[in-house]
Amino acid sequence: MASILDSVNQRTQLVGQNRLELLLFRLNGRQRFGINVFKVREVLQCPPLT
Repeated sequence: MASILDSVNQRTQLVGQNRLELLLFRLNGRQRFGINVFKVREVLQCPPLT
């Protein structure tokens, strides 16, 4: 657990230094999407979709 927190701390120290770290993913197809994780402010659990 400590190593995970150390990794998070290292990444948060890079904020504001014009760095880029992408989370890449696909949604039902070949097209790729990306999110710059340094721009993410909050992550919420998605409720079940109906």
